[in-house]
Amino acid sequence: MITEDVKQVYNEYLKTLAKSQNRGFRYRRNFDKFDDEHLVLCNKIVSRLKLSNIDSETFFDAPIQVMNDFTPTLQFYATYPAIKCYTTWVKQRQNLPPDHPYQLQAIKKSLQYIVKYCTENDIEWDQFIYSDALTPHWMHQLKSQQVSIYALMGFPDFKQQLDRIDDEIKALIIQNISDNYVSYRRAYHESSKARELVIRGSEACKLFLKRK
Repeated sequence: MITEDVKQVYNEYLKTLAKSQNRGFRYRRNFDKFDDEHLVLCNKIVSRLKLSNIDSETFFDAPIQVMNDFTPTLQFYATYPAIKCYTTWVKQRQNLPPDHPYQLQAIKKSLQYIVKYCTENDIEWDQFIYSDALTPHWMHQLKSQQVSIYALMGFPDFKQQLDRIDDEIKALIIQNISDNYVSYRRAYHESSKARELVIRGSEACKLFLKRK
């Protein structure tokens, strides 16, 4: 039986392949005659993504971003070098300037994610940043890149909440972000697009939640 996870992984692969060849892409819907070798490889990829809690879209895009003349193959994505490409790309993109297209898109996705979180937990927008836990929810979301550091800077008390967390906990979960926060903050304030996007986006999200 072909699971939905396998179908998603294979379609992510097809999308990545089409992107690398600069051509259009169409999702595969019918898996009745799916190749047995492809099934084995996709199951292996699914297992690794779940084991490490890896976003599939980022995983498939990573080798294109960090390798020269890379041609996507399912065989490669089923190997450990593919995981290494993923970790390398995650580290590299975190340090892209706030006005980079990736960061702007990450901010938009972050705002959407926070709206969803607030809705599901029945809290107001401004309450998102507060937590009594030793490791707040937003810290884990920041580590997994569900939320962007620049989106969190739209909350006036974010720095205060960050500073109250034990240094050892920050070092364990978000060391790179914590150590470089001053640089990120400076880049955010000097940005021409990111800061404006965060301010306007946060106000729109706050208004949306109040109307619900």
